[in-house]
Amino acid sequence: MAVTEILPKNPIQQLLPSEFELEGYKVFCQGLDNRKSRGILFYVAMDLEASVVDIPLAFEECLFLIAKSSSGQKILIGNIYRSPNSLQENDNELYELFEYCERNFKMPKVFVGDFNFRNIDWYPTQIGASARCCNLSDNEMRFINSLRKNMYIQHISEPTRQRGADTPHILDLVITSEDCINNLEQLSPLGLSDHCVLKFTCNLEIDQVTFADKFNLDKGDYAKLREFLNVNWDNLLHARENTVDEMWDKFTSLITEGMNAFVPKHLHRSINSKKIFNLLMLT
Repeated sequence: MAVTEILPKNPIQQLLPSEFELEGYKVFCQGLDNRKSRGILFYVAMDLEASVVDIPLAFEECLFLIAKSSSGQKILIGNIYRSPNSLQENDNELYELFEYCERNFKMPKVFVGDFNFRNIDWYPTQIGASARCCNLSDNEMRFINSLRKNMYIQHISEPTRQRGADTPHILDLVITSEDCINNLEQLSPLGLSDHCVLKFTCNLEIDQVTFADKFNLDKGDYAKLREFLNVNWDNLLHARENTVDEMWDKFTSLITEGMNAFVPKHLHRSINSKKIFNLLMLT
């Protein structure tokens, strides 16, 4: 889950990452220590591999994660917030950000966020959405040309923000380097927000990490295990009183009981490849 504007406009005190914790998810935050920032974050399910990527550019609010699959596939995921009061200098950094990602990350890319280009009219096409370029400012055209130059696809073509009688606008965008977005839904706003929640499936490969207890065989107390298993097996597994299945059940049950008692366990981490992942964009 990618969330923008997690901070109030006039915060009374600094918020801590721990205040955004959500059971079952890792939290990645940016901007909590900056009173001028609106703050952005990612919630990433515990069973998914993800790490923060440092982007050495001056664009004010963005957060990037990278995921790597067991097959070597890497995915760059970005969460971007552009203030409606963004200065031209900051916007120039945004366009440089797109170019930097294209030059330096040779992998599929998924960028989501609140870009606040309210005058751009996006309409659906066979692949993603395209922009009507009439009556746009030079800066708005630079944004569109930056997407085109880097061969990025923008997927949102319906308004994402409306307040009262205000004209609805497309402010929140989903941008990818490949045509990989399916099942795009625009859901009801979260809480008192006037932006809809964007939910979609991304058909790219990432890793799912699973954890399970496994016996630590190097540290077992085998002297006590042998003592525990020193029973009269002939009587326990008497052929006249037990079927083959019953003998097997008794044998494995006793072995398992002894292993659990005298061989410690440790948490084992394994990675399984998944072909799709779901992403929510909240503002």
